Amino acid sequence: MLRFKLIGLGNRGLNTLKRFQDIPQELAVFTQLEDISPASVEAARNLCPYTISNEPYDAAYICTDWASHASIAIAEMESGHDVVVEVPAAVTLEECQALRQASQRTGRRCLMAENCCFDAFHLACLEIARQGLFGTLTHLEGAYIHTIGLGDDATKPWMIQALRSMAGNSYPTHAYGPIAQLLALDGDSFTSVKSLSSMLTTGLNTALLRTKRGRSVLLQLDVSTPRPYSRMQTICGTEGFAQKYPVPTLLLRGMDAPLIGDEALALARKYMTSPAALLWLEGESRGVSNPMNYAMDRSIIHCLTTGERFAAEVEEAAEWSSLVALTGAEQLD
Repeated sequence: MLRFKLIGLGNRGLNTLKRFQDIPQELAVFTQLEDISPASVEAARNLCPYTISNEPYDAAYICTDWASHASIAIAEMESGHDVVVEVPAAVTLEECQALRQASQRTGRRCLMAENCCFDAFHLACLEIARQGLFGTLTHLEGAYIHTIGLGDDATKPWMIQALRSMAGNSYPTHAYGPIAQLLALDGDSFTSVKSLSSMLTTGLNTALLRTKRGRSVLLQLDVSTPRPYSRMQTICGTEGFAQKYPVPTLLLRGMDAPLIGDEALALARKYMTSPAALLWLEGESRGVSNPMNYAMDRSIIHCLTTGERFAAEVEEAAEWSSLVALTGAEQLD
């Protein structure tokens, strides 16, 4: 059984505690709860379906604000614990490097809880790409387009305030994480970034990435206009195409025409054969509210317990999170 300390008991932390109610207690439990607010700790205790024992823990699950992710993760690794950190894992290039160095120095693992890497359509497309049915990947697109009410109300949650105040793409990993997994199939990764933010509103950024194998990547952040929710999830290849938003679409090598909507989802489901995809299907069969989060949490527990590699270890956490700084610092004229 894996024992966690949950650090940060705001909205994200409480949701994590709720999610873990779907995890069998023989696999993982929270033995410690930590927050700067005693009232938040008490609320979390009341939410937990079992008694918090305050016993020693194996790993820290960090759900605080972004600005403190890296420092808390480093402190926990220095104290001899593995860590799981919410996204992004860091917000500066110095923090990204410090995370890598702390993990190497201490021998402790730093996993980033990027749930979009466990999206069902993505997991299917990842297997399709692995089998070469898109041909050679040429261009990829990802986004976090989500109207969350940016305004002048000082009572808005800290996340809204952060998205409003930070330059560039302050929340890039939902978009880039799945793309990075596709690029990694042949050892590819981004090498340059060009970024442009709107001058008329906050929380709206477009970034273009070039990879070392010559691919192009488009990333978008838009949390301030009334566009429908989208993560794009677009894959262009020499022989195929896929896109989840706005309508699932799938065209594979040998097909005369693309499948759209439910037909595309039905075909994609046939490629959900990886261990992560099987966890997603397990969550669905158990009727959990969000199989994507269930698959991520079960994978985190499995990898920390067995030593197997997780989808986003410290190297991925640092690389993907570096886009916060890179898109904020490098602007097109």
